[in-house]
Amino acid sequence: MNISVLGCGRWGSFHAWYADHIGHTVTLWGRKGSGHLAALMEQRKNEYLTLPESVKLTDDLREAVSAADIVVISISSQQLRAFCKGKITHFKIPRYFKFVDEFPMTVTGKIQKFKMREISIAELGLDDI
Repeated sequence: MNISVLGCGRWGSFHAWYADHIGHTVTLWGRKGSGHLAALMEQRKNEYLTLPESVKLTDDLREAVSAADIVVISISSQQLRAFCKGKITHFKIPRYFKFVDEFPMTVTGKIQKFKMREISIAELGLDDI
């Protein structure tokens, strides 16, 4: 299985190492200019582990996720928001992030965005919106 790990800090590196260790094809992504990514590319290790050569390292997000069967996100919500700032307009940057396995669908297979909103408002306790 192709697994991409977004975030190359300690947790991201561990997720990549472990997924490789149990036999998956792994790509580990880090932001351009990331100190963690630079160190991993140079030495293939951090203070806790050494990544095998079979783990692909990249700073190209499209490359990291395009062939992935599973994407593991191992970055903080603050870093995710900071990353979004350079990619989408400021008023579309989410205040909350929620990862789900499936979406509420109509009988014809379309995502019910209004139901997603209702579910999120209820789960986050945002009844005043």
